[in-house]
Amino acid sequence: MNNFKRTSIAMACAFMSVNVHATANIFAHLTDSEHFRTYPYIDKAYQEQKNKQYNAALEEVDHALIIVPNHVPFLKFAYQLAVSAGKPIETQLKYLTKIPKNERGNDILNLWLNNAKNGKFYTQEQLKKNC
Repeated sequence: MNNFKRTSIAMACAFMSVNVHATANIFAHLTDSEHFRTYPYIDKAYQEQKNKQYNAALEEVDHALIIVPNHVPFLKFAYQLAVSAGKPIETQLKYLTKIPKNERGNDILNLWLNNAKNGKFYTQEQLKKNC
């Protein structure tokens, strides 16, 4: 086998392992039953996301969230899809505020900053409620 073929095969295997690893992380801390029941929805959501069908992908994640409503990786994925789909702020916050404060990162701050740039401002009461 020549070096080009070996390199191509090695690169393909590396890409596949990275993709599998990224997908596997979203299922971390689920029971076997939860993983089994949510996998078809999340798998389809990734396919829809790849095809830039963000609304359809979000619907699939919503199905998975019925099974595990507080699973942070699914909530983060749903939030990202809601942003990509251009969903209203209220929809985006529906996912983001379910994520524990210490696991949100800068997502909520970025949401507020983007909204401020578009002329949407929050009252102090709204900020306290969502923080």
